Amino acid sequence: MVKIVFSGESIEAFLISSSMVGLGLVIAIYSLTAPLMKNMLTRRTNKLKELIDRRDDILEQMNNEKNNTKLTKEYRNIQDNVKLAEKLPFHLDLGYILAGGFFSVSLVLPILTLTDPQNQYFSNLSNFATGFFIYGVISFLIVWYLMFIEFRTYALEEFQKIKDEAKEKENTPQQRNLKALKKLLKK
Repeated sequence: MVKIVFSGESIEAFLISSSMVGLGLVIAIYSLTAPLMKNMLTRRTNKLKELIDRRDDILEQMNNEKNNTKLTKEYRNIQDNVKLAEKLPFHLDLGYILAGGFFSVSLVLPILTLTDPQNQYFSNLSNFATGFFIYGVISFLIVWYLMFIEFRTYALEEFQKIKDEAKEKENTPQQRNLKALKKLLKK
């Protein structure tokens, strides 16, 4: 059996330590996203309701106006968006499970290899563990990237709400009177 060595440690030790780090990262990202999950899903549900309302409005218009190709195209587009929005996104559903599963398998296989190095069945498991580790890294990066986009979208929407609320408060009669008073006092 050929031993691959990374800076003084075997491939098994490398895979065990790297898989533990990967599994820890999956758990860390999940624990960071879990508190915001309800808000994200509520936002998605509200968007889905808006799409369904818009789709129903277009369907009603299509019933009133026969053979309107523009409405038909818009209806199909919204219908496709509704189908996409009805499903839980990969990174909120299977992404964590896949990444965690791949890292878990790539953690267990080298441990089995180290428990009985003479067993021919176990000696080949490190080769498979490398593949599972690579799949774990790839699925983790996909989940991380999609969560980053989700967080950015969520943060931008929250920021826009705050800006809108500030503008509303700025336009109250008291605020206008206060501004006029400040201008008067400057003169």
